[in-house]
Amino acid sequence: MRHACKGLNGIGEKVAAALLLVCVFLAPSHALAIAPVCTQVETLLAQISITHDAIARSDKEDELVHLIRARPECGERPATMDHISVLLADPDDGTRSTAAECLGLIGPPAMRTVPALEKARKLSDSILDADPSPMLPTQYSGQAIRWALRQIRHRRIPEYNEEPGRMSPAAHPVPL
Repeated sequence: MRHACKGLNGIGEKVAAALLLVCVFLAPSHALAIAPVCTQVETLLAQISITHDAIARSDKEDELVHLIRARPECGERPATMDHISVLLADPDDGTRSTAAECLGLIGPPAMRTVPALEKARKLSDSILDADPSPMLPTQYSGQAIRWALRQIRHRRIPEYNEEPGRMSPAAHPVPL
């Protein structure tokens, strides 16, 4: 909805409110459905940042991944991606994994976060190299970070006229 209503800055409050109502009624119906989910993403990111209870934090991280998986476009705002990438420096390996998974689900639009992902990968590798015994393979954030980097760098973006889930023949060249 914000994208449909750009340029309201500097207009009187009454005019801005009237224009906002027009934008709401003229906005595509999916934009209205997406807005609450995107607000939830922002709220969860803020809660994860301030929650110290490990179980509560893990529950919020699971919910964040679920929301980003359902609506990856909610993570495409630069401020949201920046907030997620800050979590890549968290001391908790699970939180770093969650952040990486969210960025991987966003895909190529998260290209701006590649430097933070690379830095987090090096951090995770250095922790594992220093003492590999306490970490189980499912707890190692380096795997999630590598997956996210592959998704961001190499996921094919479908052409606008393709059906969802179906790739064009150009994506699968015939060997000579």
